[in-house]
Amino acid sequence: MSGAEADVDVAREDVAGKTRLLRPRILIIQEKGRHAANAEFRESLCVQRAFARLGLDSTIWGLRQDNFHIPYEEIEKSHDAVLLLENYPETDWLPELGRSRKLKIFWSIDSHVVLEGHLAMCARQRIDLVLNSIWDHVPAFRRHGGVYFPNAYPDELVHPFPVKRKIDVGFCGNILNRESWLEKIRRRSFWGLKFRFQVDEFVLGQEMVRAINAYRIHFNRNHSIDVNYRTFETLGCRTFLLTNETPGLRELFRIGTDLVTYRDEKDLLDKITHYLCHPEERETIARLGHEHARRHHTYEVRMKMLLDLLKTRL
Repeated sequence: MSGAEADVDVAREDVAGKTRLLRPRILIIQEKGRHAANAEFRESLCVQRAFARLGLDSTIWGLRQDNFHIPYEEIEKSHDAVLLLENYPETDWLPELGRSRKLKIFWSIDSHVVLEGHLAMCARQRIDLVLNSIWDHVPAFRRHGGVYFPNAYPDELVHPFPVKRKIDVGFCGNILNRESWLEKIRRRSFWGLKFRFQVDEFVLGQEMVRAINAYRIHFNRNHSIDVNYRTFETLGCRTFLLTNETPGLRELFRIGTDLVTYRDEKDLLDKITHYLCHPEERETIARLGHEHARRHHTYEVRMKMLLDLLKTRL
């Protein structure tokens, strides 16, 4: 047995009062992704690959998955714990987990947009352990054993590419609350310091990774109080990240060392100018951010954290 595999053994007491070691089997619940280009980035697949690297078996079950025809009650029997990743509680295909005697875990990723829905679902489904990715919402889930459990990135998919960084400042993602900020950067690119600015809207999968790898600076603006996936993915690409101050960000990263934050419009534009004019400083931060993310924020790291939590609960 390898060291990594030995770390994930969990003690359980049998009916005779004796303790034996087992390797927990996890049932992951999430609908199959709807965008082919982004299919391999689906959270359930990222979690399953991380478990596999740690020597654990897991099964993904949910709407449009190949095994969805198997009743939930049947597929649950051969597993020790259930990890619910489906984040929209109005989903009508979810089974009634409240009747299950298995350990039930919920990774609450989107509570910044559906907090009340997540709280209601945890009560209805009798969730035993909530992993919450929103720093400010952890207290709301305390009665469900809530712990801070940030987002992560799949380092087997997101990594530096051997491409030339030909875009000075880029943005890759959905516009949402960012339109006015993007317009400010666009105006500065025309009328201030001349630089090449590019917006890659709704670019998915490996095209997203290639786009971010081509940026010298990646502008990000977290939505509400969420430290978004793009934060981790940018650092995973070894690209310099310029993002806004967000609750929990300082608990995850060394500001000014792994990434840089801005406060307002003037601060954002001043920092774009500074880091475009100081490439060595910019590349040092990008490198340190990448090293930090690989050590602390991959899915494999997160699943090791989860297994440590399971040791006290299974």
